[in-house]
Amino acid sequence: MPYLNPYFRHQPYLKLSFILLLAISSHQASAHNGELSLLKDGVIKDEQQQLLWQACPWGQTWQDSQCKGSRQALDWTEAMRLSNEQTNQTDWRLPTQPELKNFLKAAASQAKINSWYRYLIKTEPGEQPNFYWSSTIGNGYQTGAWGIQADTQSGHFYFRSTPGWVLMVKQTLEKTPKL
Repeated sequence: MPYLNPYFRHQPYLKLSFILLLAISSHQASAHNGELSLLKDGVIKDEQQQLLWQACPWGQTWQDSQCKGSRQALDWTEAMRLSNEQTNQTDWRLPTQPELKNFLKAAASQAKINSWYRYLIKTEPGEQPNFYWSSTIGNGYQTGAWGIQADTQSGHFYFRSTPGWVLMVKQTLEKTPKL
């Protein structure tokens, strides 16, 4: 059970709202059937959520069917600024917490079949950061936002100043040929 602020003891409606929010987000994040397709242009199509994901975390580029370079860690404010720039230019954006959690869980399940997906969820011992930022902010807490652990696919609330990796996503518009 997550830590509940003592303030909630005196505010039963807030406590119930917080618990319902946790239950809804964990239900949404568990409803993925794992249908991912790596496309030719370094994009991953998520059939279940009807989303396209950049195959490489921010800081890397897609070349010769792999990500080249190193993942760049950004704090949440920088990730959101980047997301807003990308949205205005290309419709790429920072995913919500349920979208990101669903995607990483699907990548983890497909990693047993396709080694490519292992890259997205693999972290080296002691590697920092080991999470991806979402666009989802906290319930009334202005200092944090939700991130998803790469290796466990669990959601955690991080201070916005904490460096994290960034994956961009956008809505599926058309059928794209598979790799």
